[in-house]
Amino acid sequence: MKRICYLCALVLALSFASCRKNGGAEVQELLQKVPNTASFVMQVDVESLLDKAGAKVKDGRIELDADLKAALDKNSSNQEFMQALNGDTGVEPSAFVAFGDGYKVYLTGFLADTGKFKAWMQKESGQPVEESNGVSHAGKYAMTGNQFWVIGSGGSTIDPDKIREYMALSDKQSFASGNFSGILTNGDAEVSGWCDLAGMMNTANTPFQQRAVVKMMTSTVFEDAGFASFTVNFEKGLMKLTAHILNDKGDDAKFLYASEKLDTSLFDDLKANAGGVIGVAVPAKLIKQLQEQTKGQLSVLSVVFGALSSIDGTVALSVGGDDKGAYQGAIQTGDGSTSDLMGLLNELDCRPAKQGKLVTFERGAMTGANSPAVMGKKLKGSIMGVVLSSDFIKNPGENNALKFVTVKLVPKSGSVVLECETETKDQNVNAVKALILSMN
Repeated sequence: MKRICYLCALVLALSFASCRKNGGAEVQELLQKVPNTASFVMQVDVESLLDKAGAKVKDGRIELDADLKAALDKNSSNQEFMQALNGDTGVEPSAFVAFGDGYKVYLTGFLADTGKFKAWMQKESGQPVEESNGVSHAGKYAMTGNQFWVIGSGGSTIDPDKIREYMALSDKQSFASGNFSGILTNGDAEVSGWCDLAGMMNTANTPFQQRAVVKMMTSTVFEDAGFASFTVNFEKGLMKLTAHILNDKGDDAKFLYASEKLDTSLFDDLKANAGGVIGVAVPAKLIKQLQEQTKGQLSVLSVVFGALSSIDGTVALSVGGDDKGAYQGAIQTGDGSTSDLMGLLNELDCRPAKQGKLVTFERGAMTGANSPAVMGKKLKGSIMGVVLSSDFIKNPGENNALKFVTVKLVPKSGSVVLECETETKDQNVNAVKALILSMN
């Protein structure tokens, strides 16, 4: 996973050799060559990333600062990226579009120098470039006019007939004329994407059992959930991803469970410093809803929901310890008996205690460098979420450029939106650069 994230960061931030304007129009042009049957589509605004990273363009080359150059030089597998930086590929990636079609994934964009790209794809593929009715191709690479194509997965050799098919799409056949294209062309996100949930699992060759579980979960949690969209923005000190579950009309799908916002003041009751916090809003009506769904079933879940029936409010938890297995928690309860809840916590060796309508518990010796109250404030306005410090999640010896990672569900117009925020310690460094540095 670390390697995948690292390569994504490089693709997003560094695989460019020059800069053009009007990226929205270019994305629209590329989307006209994407079939409306695509399982997913994603665009990358490299021009904006280039500007925010503070890199300098000189004579068709990208000049990196000393930190980024040193990070790239550490990894011998970055030769393709260095060639792109040097302008050796002929690619002019002011806009990239990736999409899935069947079991195959493609990347496409524009070329600044077709001659350079033709020479590069012959060198990279180790095969002579062939011409097939206007498509130049070799291995997994192809070129039509000033547009390049790469097959990323699902095959080692690109099919020139398939590329011709994409180039000949009519307006009605292309993704550009569909209901979801605006997700990728409107707004100012550096990266944005859309997917058909069922189609995406087909492209990923997801096993049947896993598909059934995903479909069951989405249909249980959301009404008419068929699609998803996301945006990613990179700022100084912050990378933010926002994701939506959509219905067939392209609107946010209705969230079917009872919910309320977290009472983040509850984290103030967790006094020991920690490596992270977890918060979940559990109103009494949610427990009743879950009990109704498991009523009459001889299952562990029905027993657990019965034990949790006294909860009415926020559950706050801090995590830490030298082995990352210690935690402290606080639970807001209603007017009913908490004996089942206390018994469950006792069985889990959590040393519960009751103070009025508040049940507290703890296990192990807490250690950490951050206040739960400070971390908990990052979850304000959400119905559930997690905040982890980089010290808690990083492996020994890794560079520690990141500060906090926050993942939360935020209510919006009857639905919920997933928000993921990655903060860097140096607020003056763009998150793209910090991400690369932290993974070396």
